[in-house]
Amino acid sequence: MANNRSKVFTPEYFRNLLFGAEDSLVSTVGVLFGVASSSAYTQQQILVTGLIVIAVEALSMGRVR
Repeated sequence: MANNRSKVFTPEYFRNLLFGAEDSLVSTVGVLFGVASSSAYTQQQILVTGLIVIAVEALSMGRVR
């Protein structure tokens, strides 16, 4: 099982993770505009929402390849 783990964290995985973070910025801005325009959320909630969206999209991009 430890052998499987070492295959997941390759340089290509981290490259895809970084690309995913950059790629997710456009959709993150869209989500944040939608959340912020409702004016029902505090600045901290909007910031946390943005960080969660970036993390989820970066991890999904890193996992795809």
